[in-house]
Amino acid sequence: MILFVFPILALIIYIIYEISEYGFGLPDGDQVFGAIVSVIITFIISFLIFMIASVIPGEGHVLDVKSKNLYALQDNVDINGSYFLGCGSTGRNLEYYYVYMTEDGGYKTDKISAENITVYYTDEDYRIDTVYFEFDNIVHRFLGAGYTEYRAYIPRGSILQNYLIDLQ
Repeated sequence: MILFVFPILALIIYIIYEISEYGFGLPDGDQVFGAIVSVIITFIISFLIFMIASVIPGEGHVLDVKSKNLYALQDNVDINGSYFLGCGSTGRNLEYYYVYMTEDGGYKTDKISAENITVYYTDEDYRIDTVYFEFDNIVHRFLGAGYTEYRAYIPRGSILQNYLIDLQ
């Protein structure tokens, strides 16, 4: 997201410079070429900075934790897909659907992809925590990077162990 902000800022700065230098006259070929080149060079430099920052390993620290009291939790397989003119694809995603209480005493339903949640056993305080992390690396923070983990705390014995091999 921030990768595209730099070329736009470069274009705005270039336009302000051209207006202050030459006024609001119609741009000639050199001015248009200069604007295009400045945007392309800024985009390339931004892309290189982003690529270098993406390979730097980053450790993070917890920025914030938000909890929702858990009243029900169930796994389910969502089937999704798209088709257009006879071509398309379908996919299956394992999702956890859960019910939690809102601040005004009502109940809401939400879902989280199974890839993004870790389930823990607990004997009390059943909840889903949303843990927000921020990277310690200044380059990652400058690029707006951070990540979120979900942690579900459920009653002991809630996960059913089912070993079934069907060789049909």
